[in-house]
Amino acid sequence: MGDAYGRNAAQVQVVLDRLRDLPPAGWKELEDAHASSTTIDAAEDALATVLTSAGLRVSWFELRAAATVIARKAAADYAAQTAEAVRTIEHFAAVNAWDGQHEQSSLEVLGPAHEHGFINAACGALGVVLMRPYVSAADFQRYWKVYEPVIGAPTPPF
Repeated sequence: MGDAYGRNAAQVQVVLDRLRDLPPAGWKELEDAHASSTTIDAAEDALATVLTSAGLRVSWFELRAAATVIARKAAADYAAQTAEAVRTIEHFAAVNAWDGQHEQSSLEVLGPAHEHGFINAACGALGVVLMRPYVSAADFQRYWKVYEPVIGAPTPPF
């Protein structure tokens, strides 16, 4: 992998591995922790600055894609574990439908209810780890404290 994710590539890989191993209930905890964070906006602003200054934008989108795959699988596992009902939405299209003869409908199956939240939480955690060497230790700790109870402490080599 080299330094595809900047100076903290090894630690980013550690978090990716931890996310892969996180049980479905852990993903729900991660989603809840991320949603309750008061530093999301500051962390995202700092990440945007780091991505630009360190030239890591392409790497970030690759990392987000990897996190999305992991989070989608976790959301599907969580939905199965909690017996979540399949969610659908019906779309109607009408062309000159005054006579009801030209109506069409289609059914769209939606992803699990927590899919978007799981993706956001995974990307939030990975973003904080990615920017660790580019921000102050105090800022890193402030951003990471919300994820630490679920993912673990940033101990060496992390």
